[in-house]
Amino acid sequence: MRRRRAEPRPGSASALVGSDERLTQMLVDARSDPLVLGEFFMLLYPGVLRNIARVALCPEIAADLAAETFAVVVRDLHRFDPARGSAGGWVGGIARNQVRSWVRKGVVDARARQRLDIVTPTYTEVDEASVHAAVDEAPARAAVRGALRTLSDADQQVINLRVVDRLPYDEVADALGCTTGAARVRSSRALARLRAAPVVQPSASATSS
Repeated sequence: MRRRRAEPRPGSASALVGSDERLTQMLVDARSDPLVLGEFFMLLYPGVLRNIARVALCPEIAADLAAETFAVVVRDLHRFDPARGSAGGWVGGIARNQVRSWVRKGVVDARARQRLDIVTPTYTEVDEASVHAAVDEAPARAAVRGALRTLSDADQQVINLRVVDRLPYDEVADALGCTTGAARVRSSRALARLRAAPVVQPSASATSS
């Protein structure tokens, strides 16, 4: 009698390989089926958002970076080659590039979204709860406090207004005496400098799951 083939256990190596193979096939199929692309987005977006939020330290910037990541996925879908790597690795590389660009420039790129007319998803309470559940906040908070002390008073002020007090950009602008656009840029650049501070060492990359 033939023995029944065992199903891979959730979280096992074989299950993870199977999941990655499925995602890779989905990305190939998405070239001709927008519904598959939508399903692919729903599967990967929460994890990408969580891990970028660990690095960016600001929910709205994390949402911007995650949205731009998937806009690039859509724009460059025809370039994906499953023979060179998995879908997860490809998306992860795009996410890392977006984070590196933000750290270097101090602003989030939006070219792919503008080209495709993609609206950035709203960062919700559900997203925030997911991020908090995935991060060990005690050491993270201690690291952030140490990093803040290395920044200028101006950078500390804008981070406190935007991240600690959770003020919208128009109110940050009023407090700083500048335009809303300038408040966005100052906030992004201050957070990029905070991220680059030597004492801030997140334990996860932007794309680990």
